[in-house]
Amino acid sequence: STEIHTFRVNNSIASSPLTDLGDPFIRSRTEGVTIFDVTPGIVALIGDKFLLSLSSPNLIRKPVGESNVSSGSKLFKQFNFLAGYRLKKGEIKMEPSLSVRKAVDVPFEVEANFKVSAFDDKFIAALSARPGKTGQFGLMAGTKFDKVTLCYSYQYSTSPLNLYSGSSHEVTFGVEFEKANKKIKRGKRYRN
Repeated sequence: STEIHTFRVNNSIASSPLTDLGDPFIRSRTEGVTIFDVTPGIVALIGDKFLLSLSSPNLIRKPVGESNVSSGSKLFKQFNFLAGYRLKKGEIKMEPSLSVRKAVDVPFEVEANFKVSAFDDKFIAALSARPGKTGQFGLMAGTKFDKVTLCYSYQYSTSPLNLYSGSSHEVTFGVEFEKANKKIKRGKRYRN
């Protein structure tokens, strides 16, 4: 996946007597900074029941407009692992899963997820919960048309940091590609 994030400090920070407006970092954040981010990953479906995935978020993370390729971050600084199981009852599919995250200088995080879909994924909904100091609760709703999936998710922080970070909204757009089943036909070659 690729993402573009824009970060901006609330303009009210400029009115604080503790703010040094001459600080270039503070000045750049009040004007806003845009970050380009790349996250590679792989997903495996085993026997149409078991789901495994591994990804490395923020593998490439770079401010837009800067010529310096390095953003001061290390490669492979974070890993996400997910394991899930698919259950099917008629038109309804259920997918409980558990994900484990590890980032540099951060303890392991565990998140429980439960996804439900029905009518060939025309209806998709999910809940997620992550306990602990970085706690979060999430809801997701979406739909799938042919090979295209569109989902909206909302995450609410339950950690003490929610006074500063609040909640987040995310729109996900996915496209499925099928494996080509083409056999190479070799014709006869004639020599002169």
